Amino acid sequence: MNTKYGSPYLYPGLDMVRVNLQIKEERNKKRQITFEQALDATMLVLNEKNATNYSIEDVKGRSRKRELVEIRSCAGYILYSRNIGTLKSIGRFFGGRDHSTVINGNQNWANLMDCYPVYRRATNKILSMID
Repeated sequence: MNTKYGSPYLYPGLDMVRVNLQIKEERNKKRQITFEQALDATMLVLNEKNATNYSIEDVKGRSRKRELVEIRSCAGYILYSRNIGTLKSIGRFFGGRDHSTVINGNQNWANLMDCYPVYRRATNKILSMID
């Protein structure tokens, strides 16, 4: 049943959400970048920067070590900024975390990039590896 807006949905905004999700899915099909590929690139660059050698299980774990939090925040920032995943799916990928944790990590990473050029260079290096 159509409403006065010409959409089968009750609110006209829902139709736009559906269109935006279709656009996001089409972009993802073109890129074919997986969460694992983005995480691998992030770990490669940040493990080199921090002179550490963490595994994927360490990154997905519950540890709050600064280096691990940086890797999670950077990978989450890249995944979300490139429209590869939703906040909820990124949180689930990183060990069942909440979407608000991903938002906080994205904001923290953006602040680090604004304040410290080394973080901006690391992010650009990772983006050049995935694109």
